[in-house]
Amino acid sequence: MPVSLPLLWEQVEHRCQTTLADHSFWPCSAGCDDCCRKLAEVPRFTRSEWIELRAAIVALEVEARAAVSDKVAALALRTAHGQVGPVVCPLLDAARGMCRVYAARPLACRTYGFYADGADGKHCDKVSQAVAAHPDAAIVWGHEPAIFRQAEKDLGTVQTLIDWWPTLYEEDAP
Repeated sequence: MPVSLPLLWEQVEHRCQTTLADHSFWPCSAGCDDCCRKLAEVPRFTRSEWIELRAAIVALEVEARAAVSDKVAALALRTAHGQVGPVVCPLLDAARGMCRVYAARPLACRTYGFYADGADGKHCDKVSQAVAAHPDAAIVWGHEPAIFRQAEKDLGTVQTLIDWWPTLYEEDAP
């Protein structure tokens, strides 16, 4: 049975909230933007995620939307010249240390810090240090590949933010 984006968001939120409730030392919280400043690659997400992001981006104030657009253009130029990570997310409001479209953020952002791919935790140094400082803590990581497989199967084409960006103002996009 196909799964919806809101259902995946709910599953991810449950895993994250359980982790936070079980481990008071967990460093991921609102205002921490370490992961947003050190992405390994340009953000990638499904068509359904883009629909949500697109609506949130279009709803931004003109100045904020222009700032995001400038950052996407700079990132596109950088990647066109073969420059790779770390990438600062164009949706990050660096002055506030927060995502401009937090409520519509993609699954990759929602799972980061709480999910793993096999033995590889998908998290920053703060999480690594917190886990190392609590070796007896029973961490139950979410299974990132399963979430992403389900999303790719049920939620449409996966592309980068750079690839989706030209459809931002198209009437029938995406």
